[in-house]
Amino acid sequence: MAAPSLYKPEYAELARNYCMLGVLEGELGPLFGTSDRTIRTWKKKFPEFAKAIEEGSVHSNARVIGALYKNCLDGKETSIIWWTKNKMGWRDRIDTVAKIGISPIDDLLNEVEGTTFKPKGE
Repeated sequence: MAAPSLYKPEYAELARNYCMLGVLEGELGPLFGTSDRTIRTWKKKFPEFAKAIEEGSVHSNARVIGALYKNCLDGKETSIIWWTKNKMGWRDRIDTVAKIGISPIDDLLNEVEGTTFKPKGE
């Protein structure tokens, strides 16, 4: 027989409030005196608990996004860089094309003469 759940209905509101303050789901266990596994079990067993965590997290994330947006509009470079990379898909990358079996000398000859060195037998 399984031990009775330590869950209490008031935990849903507590979880919502914790998440609205920015607490991550993985940090809830100690606040309720339990483990991460128990928090996951409570989410499955008590839909109101899962919904409260989601609502609190959405609210918290919206506040952060609002602050980030304001920072972008105020010209704060770090915020602008973060926004363009994460919201707009901009990337700091150099596309590299690998040419397997072609040496830099072959590339140079091709550019200069329009030909490349080919070993005998090819």
